[in-house]
Amino acid sequence: MRRLVILGSMFLVLAGLLTAAGSNDERNIKEFPPPGVNPPLTPSEFVWFFGYIPANAYVTHNYVMTNNHEDTVTITGVIPGCDCTFPPRTPIVVPPGESRLVKIGFDTKTYSGETNRDIHIVTDYEENPEMDLYFASVVAYQPRTVRINPPSTVFIMGKEKQEFTVSNLLDSDVKVRLILDNDSTLATSVKEFELDGKESQTFTLIPYWKKLPYGPDHNGITAEFERGEEAFRITIPVKTNKF
Repeated sequence: MRRLVILGSMFLVLAGLLTAAGSNDERNIKEFPPPGVNPPLTPSEFVWFFGYIPANAYVTHNYVMTNNHEDTVTITGVIPGCDCTFPPRTPIVVPPGESRLVKIGFDTKTYSGETNRDIHIVTDYEENPEMDLYFASVVAYQPRTVRINPPSTVFIMGKEKQEFTVSNLLDSDVKVRLILDNDSTLATSVKEFELDGKESQTFTLIPYWKKLPYGPDHNGITAEFERGEEAFRITIPVKTNKF
């Protein structure tokens, strides 16, 4: 079974959570909550792995929250686990059978190394009103086996694309998958490719200006790498400024 490796070992808190779920495979994270617990909303994932993030970066992730109940569920509060985490405004109303985005921001400026954080969700769902989401990263470090250049980017009005070069620094092949966030504000020229030993490939990132909010905003794109039994991620911080 393939492991999602962020840095040699899983973080202590997340390791406990994944063990409770019965596996440390990312594909099984959706087994949260434990059997018999009915969450107020079903998230796209309970744990999001940013992977490696540059120092002094601001990254975001949109959790897709789906209401599988017969009645409307309203998120009345999103409580961050630390002052580095930035929640959206509430209330967020989720009608039956529909989904809404919960965008979480993470500012890495005071962090270095392995980091895991939680977000506490409070709703008006009487049976079980509260739930937790998590995210993890490795801040201010980059793997020695691959490189992405540039490591981050900024878009202003008039800038319609940014090219990135992904380089394989080893002799063995590596598979690359580009993961866009759930708000659909960015697009890529390719989604998956494979690099031979010491090979490089360029992809293009394109902003959907019509979908982006006015003023400064933060987003990101995550590259997932697979080499044999090892897998890890690198998130590219993306800032946009629509005016």
